[in-house]
Amino acid sequence: MAKTRYNPAIHHRRSIRLPGYDYTRPGAYFVTLCVQDRRCVLGEIRRGAMVFSEWGRIVAQTWTWLRDQYPYVALDVWVVMPNHFHGIIVLTDDVRGMGASVAGVGTSVAGVGAFFARVGASVVDVGASVAGVGASVVDVGARRDAPLRYDAPQPDAPPIKRKPLGQLIGAFKTVSTKHINAMQGTPGTRFWQRDYYEHIVRDERDLERIRRYIINNPRRWQEDRDNLTNIRRLPPPSVVEDYLRDMEGYAEDGEER
Repeated sequence: MAKTRYNPAIHHRRSIRLPGYDYTRPGAYFVTLCVQDRRCVLGEIRRGAMVFSEWGRIVAQTWTWLRDQYPYVALDVWVVMPNHFHGIIVLTDDVRGMGASVAGVGTSVAGVGAFFARVGASVVDVGASVAGVGASVVDVGARRDAPLRYDAPQPDAPPIKRKPLGQLIGAFKTVSTKHINAMQGTPGTRFWQRDYYEHIVRDERDLERIRRYIINNPRRWQEDRDNLTNIRRLPPPSVVEDYLRDMEGYAEDGEER
């Protein structure tokens, strides 16, 4: 049986930014980026875990670079997949004295609030609860970072201009693409699809279902809608709601309902 090839003119998606929303606001955002033409070049799934290629390792390193580069950025669970990336990025309220509680995020973000405080464990400590993650950046399924760090306040420092979510994702795409192109000697070549998917995390329940989805994504690769072997029965996503509908089939332990 002939396979239907991925055709960007057919299997495209619409821009899904929320009109009028201020994407510099503190809050948690679920984001997904896909490799151009959904090529599986970031690594492969072995026994339910993702093993990075050199390009996949660059993507992982660049994602954590965002947290180091921008003091108001924190990272929650994220995963590099063979042809796409899922992550939860948190924009915090206080850019100079973040502290362990991520001061000011709280109830101003429609109930997201207190769960940020629980993200502050070290990667090694959290690793055991995210099966097999630990401190490794090579053979990971999904990873939860330690985003909550303390930056001593600098009273005389000039205010930091906050980038909106789109510019942060743009920086991630630009930096990772530059390093990948340098590695393969293809300057100026597009690596990522033009846009990205995003979803504003509404509350703790929303956060937990997205975390489960990300953590279990590698072991469910065979059923993944981004896996092009499934394109006949499960078309690639066109909007973020396609991913959200997939999440509805996940029970508390990550198994299908």
